Amino acid sequence: MKKTIALLLSIVMCIGIIPMTFAAEMNFEDVKPAAWYYNDVKIAVESGLVNGKSETSYAPEDNLTYAEAIKLAACMNQLYLEGTVTLKAGNPWYRPYVDYCEDNHIISKNYNYNDNATRAGYMEIFANALPAEGLKAINNVPNDAIPDVPSSRSYAAAVYKLYRAGILTGVDEAHNCDPLANIKRSEVAAILTRMMNEDKRILFSMGEEPEPTKEPEPTKEPEPTKEPEPTKEPEPTKEPSGGNTPTELTSKQFLMYAEDVLTITGKGTILTGKVVSGSIKLGDALQIVHSDGTVTKATAAGIEMYRKNLDSAEKGDNIGLLLNAEITKDMAARGDAVIGADADFTIANRLKGTLKLLSSEEGGRKTPIAQEDKAQFYYTSDVTGRFADLNGEAVAPGETRENVSVIFPKSAGVWYVGQELTVRDSGRTLGTFIVTEVIAGVAFEKEETTPLSIVTQPEDVTARVGKTVSFTVVAAGGKAPYSYQWEVSNGKTWNKLSNTDENTVTDADTDTVKLLSTKSVIRLRCVITDADGNSVISNEAILRYIVRNIHGRL
Repeated sequence: MKKTIALLLSIVMCIGIIPMTFAAEMNFEDVKPAAWYYNDVKIAVESGLVNGKSETSYAPEDNLTYAEAIKLAACMNQLYLEGTVTLKAGNPWYRPYVDYCEDNHIISKNYNYNDNATRAGYMEIFANALPAEGLKAINNVPNDAIPDVPSSRSYAAAVYKLYRAGILTGVDEAHNCDPLANIKRSEVAAILTRMMNEDKRILFSMGEEPEPTKEPEPTKEPEPTKEPEPTKEPEPTKEPSGGNTPTELTSKQFLMYAEDVLTITGKGTILTGKVVSGSIKLGDALQIVHSDGTVTKATAAGIEMYRKNLDSAEKGDNIGLLLNAEITKDMAARGDAVIGADADFTIANRLKGTLKLLSSEEGGRKTPIAQEDKAQFYYTSDVTGRFADLNGEAVAPGETRENVSVIFPKSAGVWYVGQELTVRDSGRTLGTFIVTEVIAGVAFEKEETTPLSIVTQPEDVTARVGKTVSFTVVAAGGKAPYSYQWEVSNGKTWNKLSNTDENTVTDADTDTVKLLSTKSVIRLRCVITDADGNSVISNEAILRYIVRNIHGRL
């Protein structure tokens, strides 16, 4: 870990957010000694990490954008790995930093770069800014210990990683994260200091303290050593009645889900993702398993991690997998499973497992889940499935139910026992589904010739100004693929939403749009058109705003 504060000067020069004039003393009228961030800003300023917007103003309440957050992450990563920062602005200014973060797997999705970063969004970026050795856990923070960040949230892993490393402690005494609030300059000063200086990280615990060490019992005479029993071979997976062998890879077989598919000039097609099981070596023959059950054969032509070329990778590694030159970007998709060429599998579209629903107080739904209800199941991509085998008893919010079946009528995949899927509906996380059995041999359901309809309407939302909210529609019937066009009303006419001028065309029966709450009421709807040209229009949904000032500490 680079502990030298002087190295941070390179990052500050790279930030480009504020003028670089160093201050020996802190004369900011807007940073009071009683403020929680006073010492962090003082250390950061006196060390040359950040500066004020003027000689007397630091502007601690100003927000950071995603572009600025990405630039910070790129500079810290390059400084940590190479000892210097050589990145420079481009056109637009943030493009080189975005490219660097994509190449080094710091980010794997697109952002509205000029938008203010949320706390969750900033944490997802910074959690990948340093390698694992640079963010070692020093705190006991069990899963689900942070009150407003259930472990089922998509950003939970990043939040818990930074809490455990002592980078973050929360906004209040209960260690709440406030993940949808924006990131302020006061917080940036503290985070930069803690990211690059282990001595400034904060020790705390949110778990039970270990029991006192007991006095050792008197040493007993050792019993005669027994011959170890022969290791039993694992029992073969049982064949389900009426089907084929389930898709269940052993722990030694390679499996990675594609999180993103990239084409890099001079290299080729790269799949990014985390190695779920097994290992991979250069030159290994692979199979890319698509959601429709088809397979594309490929070869591992390159393996990268944190901009370093590797000969191999193993379980837990986040890698960029370069495929052989014959594989083009359109031959793979997010959510595809990448497995070894020798892995035997049968595509499956039915799972059995344990359903754990969040309570409404935890952000879950208010009504129970019943037989045949649909939801989205997220692993790396979203797939729509329906619930079965509930025996006529709905699953209530906050309840845990075993032996629940999920059927994916239009897609399938490579699943494994122990896999945890996030359950979502209408943009809301409902809970988790933990796979206990993979059932193959279930044929895809025949497409129904029912008319196109909307089974889940977008719902009204009230949110504080500056918060990003989601609106979701779910279609049924008709003929896929569907086209989704979101529209907003000016009181007289409906117009295309400015950031969705192009229709979203997809095989998915769900579409979600995200809007930023501003000091105005927004009315929107979605027009869905199927492959035959039939259209339906959703109900009108309203985004209302509230104003609330948020004060706290990191």
